[in-house]
Amino acid sequence: MSIRPFQTTLATLPAAAAAPAQANPGSAKMAGKVPVQSLARAFSILEVLADRPTGVSLADLSRLVGLHKATVFRLVRTMVLLGYVTQTAEGEPYRVGEQFIGRKGREPGAPMVKAPA
Repeated sequence: MSIRPFQTTLATLPAAAAAPAQANPGSAKMAGKVPVQSLARAFSILEVLADRPTGVSLADLSRLVGLHKATVFRLVRTMVLLGYVTQTAEGEPYRVGEQFIGRKGREPGAPMVKAPA
């Protein structure tokens, strides 16, 4: 399976968030150009994972979104804890999690994240 480069461009962002000559909303060069940089980065990771149902390694994910592996790891780890990303075992590829998959067809107004017990 060949890995295609990250496809989202600034053309997909609202005009107020877009900056000229930038192609990756997750890159460090984008700092200060979107209202919440960590959200742009997290969504770029989710988009890559959603396009690859067999999963993506941390190294490939880092390369595809244009971020350092440590940054991607922290973001992915948070999404794993929330259920939006899954990894079956250490070293296995990351995949979209049930919490993300379950959004499709959810009734409007239904809670997005389960309340803590």
